[in-house]
Amino acid sequence: MFDALSAHPMIAAARVKEPAFFCKADPTSVDYAEYDAQYDFDPDRHVYALEASTAYTKAPLTDPCATAAAMRRSGRRFRFMYLVRDPIERMASHIRNQIDDGTVTVERRFRHLALVEYVSRYAEQLERFRSGWPDCELAVFDYDDVIDPQSDVLSRMLDWLGLPACDAVGISHGNRSRSRLRTDEIFTVGQQRFLRSRLAPDIDRFGREWGIDVAKWGCR
Repeated sequence: MFDALSAHPMIAAARVKEPAFFCKADPTSVDYAEYDAQYDFDPDRHVYALEASTAYTKAPLTDPCATAAAMRRSGRRFRFMYLVRDPIERMASHIRNQIDDGTVTVERRFRHLALVEYVSRYAEQLERFRSGWPDCELAVFDYDDVIDPQSDVLSRMLDWLGLPACDAVGISHGNRSRSRLRTDEIFTVGQQRFLRSRLAPDIDRFGREWGIDVAKWGCR
């Protein structure tokens, strides 16, 4: 999604996709200058500066409440797009990324499982974030729409951002992970069932609060 939206001529994308700048405690004016230098923002043609820091909603590793409060205090206008997927698939992707970056090995892939599971508690993550900025502009989008070639998700995103359609904006469906492990090679069927049952209360609340079809995820 970052790559797709970066292609829009009215969006200036960050050089580093996930700077996680607003996780920083008490940033100085120098810090802000370094952050702004991430963008080749031209006010004559750009409407948005775009980044995609997943750390902003990654409690307990980070503090989403403090992050959102820091953004609000900055005096800048933000619009947030929160992309969700089947929580077990998200956890498997998270673990594949950890294997890729050397945080864990295949044999010890569950070393940080508590954190990986908690990040998939979407209602909790958004509740924490919005506690730091209750009236922030935030929209939730479904990853299943992103990978569906027939979906109008990009048009809906651009409409929400108030931007015109653009032929240059398109989604590439390649998988960047170097790990070849499938989800069923990371979690057994029994493990998936157990994790879905643990996540069920949060996912059910998330579906009710944000209007996302969560029944297809089987968390019950």
